[in-house]
Amino acid sequence: MSDEPTLEQIWEVRRKIYARCGNNPQKLVAYLMERQKQNPQRLLQSFGDIQKWQKKSVKENLPAATRVEAFVS
Repeated sequence: MSDEPTLEQIWEVRRKIYARCGNNPQKLVAYLMERQKQNPQRLLQSFGDIQKWQKKSVKENLPAATRVEAFVS
């Protein structure tokens, strides 16, 4: 376990998603690919996209955990 609460929250979300997929890696990949198709605007294609997303989330003053939950939901 980590002393970093943001990492703990990310890991918890990952565990929930994996459990939702029956702890099956093939189902997890299929689920993630479907999510990408449903939300292509949320898929970061390059390092530049990541930088833009980080700047926007900081500008909107969102806590890191909120940003992770929004990404997963």
